[in-house]
Amino acid sequence: MEIQTLVESLHWTGIEIKTINSAESWSKGITVVVSGSVKSDCFNGWREFVHTFSLAPQQKDKTYMVMNDIFHFVTKKDSSAAKRPLETFANWHKDPKDTTGVKIEADSFEPWMNQTIYFPGIRESDCHDGPVVITATIAGHFIQRIYFAEGSELEIMYEHCFLQLDENIRRNLIDDPRPLVGALGEVVRPLGRIKLPVIIGDGGRFRKLEMTFLVIRSPRSSPNVIIGRSGLCALRAVISINHGAIKFPTPSGIATIVSPSDDERIHQAA
Repeated sequence: MEIQTLVESLHWTGIEIKTINSAESWSKGITVVVSGSVKSDCFNGWREFVHTFSLAPQQKDKTYMVMNDIFHFVTKKDSSAAKRPLETFANWHKDPKDTTGVKIEADSFEPWMNQTIYFPGIRESDCHDGPVVITATIAGHFIQRIYFAEGSELEIMYEHCFLQLDENIRRNLIDDPRPLVGALGEVVRPLGRIKLPVIIGDGGRFRKLEMTFLVIRSPRSSPNVIIGRSGLCALRAVISINHGAIKFPTPSGIATIVSPSDDERIHQAA
């Protein structure tokens, strides 16, 4: 449901804005988070909300277009849960007792994992601008728009990607009630978690491993998957934002995967 349709359908009788925060986003965009309370004929009393949206600059007329619009009611249950230590989904973190994620056994080290990884020098004009984005095979499906996030401990799969998996695979989703909170305060409850086989590589140089993904809802314009530090550590991978690439050892040598160009990324998102 579009945000405008939702807002118009609730017939507000009162609104109180508590906070408005904004931060510069990628490619000179702006992320805005508004919190407050609303009153409506559709429910009793006041309800707290968080409204998050992104403003994308338009070069032609120097205005902004609203993108990734999320309106979220914060229930009493959400509010009490938010007082506990929570994970973030801008930089995902997990409780030290958490048993999900990629597991690395002490005896899993192989000699080929000790290969030297380096990136050559690069001119400033050739520096990559944006996240490191790749494609990989997950549970037998060719998945595009996979983002690597060094600030995240968790592996994330967004609902629109999860729903593209075969039904017999989706049945393996396990309930995970832990609340997640974004860096800007929005609270999300995962749909569950699922362990899936992942193949990442370039040609004959690739790695196979299992990763546990938290499945969450998000706007369709989000990436399909986020791989965090646990996945990077399992790959023994090194990322270079300037090169827009990731390198990791394989039994056949060092694999190098380069992010697609801007035009290719636009094509993937279409």
